Order: sequence, then C-alpha cells, then structure tokens
Amino acid sequence: MKLIISGVTGVVGSETVRQALLEPRITRVTAISRRLISLQHEKLRVIVIKDFLDYSPIINDLKDHDACLWCLGVSQNQVGSDEEYHTITYEYAMAAAEALLSVNPNIIFGFVSGMGADSTEKSKTLFARVKGKTENALPYYKYQTMNLKIFVEFELHLYHSCKTVFGIYESTTPYRSQ
Repeated sequence: MKLIISGVTGVVGSETVRQALLEPRITRVTAISRRLISLQHEKLRVIVIKDFLDYSPIINDLKDHDACLWCLGVSQNQVGSDEEYHTITYEYAMAAAEALLSVNPNIIFGFVSGMGADSTEKSKTLFARVKGKTENALPYYKYQTMNLKIFVEFELHLYHSCKTVFGIYESTTPYRSQ
C-alpha cells in the first residue's frame, strides 16, 4: 500500500508517519508538508508544498497512491480568525480531496476529525461546525469507503499507538494530554 499523509509536523501526523513506516504492508509513505521534516527512512518521501489549495505542482507525485490520511489541522485557538480556521480545516481538505480524486478515482481518503464534530453544522463551537461541515462534504467526492483490511487495521493500530505515545485518553472531553 502506498500512503499519503498530511500534517506530518503535528502530533497525530508525525505519529501516523512513524507507524506507517513500521507497517510492512505499507510500501511507501509520501508526507506532504510546508517544511522538511528530520525523519528519514527508505520508504519515506517528503514533498514540500507552499499552498495547500493548489496541488498542481505536485499532482503527478500523488497519483499512484492507495490512500491518504488527512492529519493536517490546527486548534481554533491558534488562528487569528474564524475564516483562517475554516480555510485550514475545510478548504485545505477539500482541495486535497479534489486533487487526489482527479488523478485516482479509487483513492481512500481518511479525514482525521474529532469528537464533537457537528454534522448539523449549527454548533456554537467553531471547531464542531467546521469539522462537521468537512465530514459532510467528503462523501460527495465519491471515495471508496474505508473497507480495505490493511487500512482499517492500520487505523486501529495508530489510534492505540497515539494513546500510548502521547498520553491521549478517552474521557468526556475530546482528549487530555499528560
């Protein structure tokens, strides 16, 4: 399996890369990032992209992949405006989905969302509205459902690894880091 991962400098994205490199059934990992990362591995290729709304400079490098894990994200408290959060969370994911679908109609696109995402898009919380909007929009891109055994197994392994490595525990709040 050939896997694309975004958000590779963040907590979830960096651990996703680490786990993907350990998984023998994943033969190539392509990390898309705004900057180079220090991790090096024979299965890893890092592609630096300056504009997450325009994939034309790198689209040919993405066409032969089986899946994408969209881990790119930001806290609503770390941006200057609601519009900036919407751009990073919704518009970046939609641009990636559209670009990947244009070169591979069978790609699997896994969007890392969060507990509390609101599919009605009416929450008072910006995070919940925008994550819900993104979740709602992605199925319209006609992606295959995530039913490949290797992909599902990897997702489950990654979930448990993130809990172990980063001290993320299930609770009444979306996450709690120690």
